[in-house]
Amino acid sequence: MLSERKFNLLYFWTPAILWGLSYQAIAVVMKNDTDVFLGVFIRVFLAFLFLLSWKLIRREKIVWNNRHTWQFMIVGQFAFTLPWWLLFYGEKVVEPALASIINAMVPLVVTLLAPFITKRDTFGLKSLLSVLLGIVGILVIFIPVLKTTDFNFTEIFSDNSNAGQQMFLGMLAIVGMVFCYAISILLNRRLSHKDKPSNCVLYQLAGASVSTGFGWLLFGHQSPFTVSLESWLGLVYLSAMSTTIAQILFLTLYTRRTATQVSAITLAMPLIAIVTQIVIMHQGLSVTEATGSFLVLMSLILLQKSSQKVAKSA
Repeated sequence: MLSERKFNLLYFWTPAILWGLSYQAIAVVMKNDTDVFLGVFIRVFLAFLFLLSWKLIRREKIVWNNRHTWQFMIVGQFAFTLPWWLLFYGEKVVEPALASIINAMVPLVVTLLAPFITKRDTFGLKSLLSVLLGIVGILVIFIPVLKTTDFNFTEIFSDNSNAGQQMFLGMLAIVGMVFCYAISILLNRRLSHKDKPSNCVLYQLAGASVSTGFGWLLFGHQSPFTVSLESWLGLVYLSAMSTTIAQILFLTLYTRRTATQVSAITLAMPLIAIVTQIVIMHQGLSVTEATGSFLVLMSLILLQKSSQKVAKSA
């Protein structure tokens, strides 16, 4: 039996570090003009193959024809397909550190949606104030882009859109990713007792492999044979480390933590992403981005404290 400290180190901090580094890996993939639909399909399908091979080697039982298998496959659309389409698209223009900061809103959205999806999780006034503070932080990040961008809604989705419009759409896509992640966290918490974590991830990856494969065939415009070696290395890291290993460790947390506490893993991810962006890309955050990021992180800290008090009083 692991001690509380070792449990947190393994199941909380390991996926936090792997996911924090994943934003740089996605930036590497997208700077080589990798097609969004192809990149996401490769990441999902390789992760599915990695996990399936590992389970077959260990001769673990896999059941494909029961009801909860299909439930997890549906959850996979919110855990992998939809958020990664949005994230890969967003990181074409949004810096990795900023993307991770927007992603840090996940616990706040989880707090808002939890009472509607799971019966075990509720929130009070302090949690609501934390969410509002986080929203203010995101608005601080968004407002400079909105104020300096000349919006032309007839061109906003075309190749002729200006840099400000592209940045706004990229940030908006990552906000959409946040809501997808929040929904997947709550659905996983509701269903996690039905199977062990590795099976839950496998079923979700199977469902996501089908949808991302169809997405690439219908909307993609690149062959896997034209993907650069650098992009392939980034996608292999994302598949093996940031998806397969991190996701299994993360799902294990559901048996020991509330949904809000579990999603607070996003507190550590922006710090890791910011440090790696400074070290690798020699880029920091602007004053408004740093201010908004501070407000978001403060809201998460307040949310964690309020959830801990609820847990102690329960």
